Amino acid sequence: MRGDEAAKGLARVGGPIAVHDAQGAVAERFTGVLRPLRYKNRMYVKPEPTPIGADDQSYYLLYAPPDVTLPPSGGGYLSDGTGRFTVIRQEVVRFGALPMYIWAILRDYTEV
Repeated sequence: MRGDEAAKGLARVGGPIAVHDAQGAVAERFTGVLRPLRYKNRMYVKPEPTPIGADDQSYYLLYAPPDVTLPPSGGGYLSDGTGRFTVIRQEVVRFGALPMYIWAILRDYTEV
């Protein structure tokens, strides 16, 4: 599977997401998969144990196409029509040198 095929797969199962700059203007739109983090995923966030399958509604896992530019923490936010989120951590997943997709840990956005 090439990176463009991964993006097509995300478009089939995902929903619309907007990237906003620090002033709140929409900088980019894409289709991605955004879901609440479950216990098995929380190893990326913090090591506090919770019951298996428990979720913390303030953390989310995002899968995005490889060509999307996600804002750094404090430099903007993402929105999906149901809420706003800030990026905590992100990584480009590659197959060899080819970028396949981006995964990111998000948290509920709070204005300062």
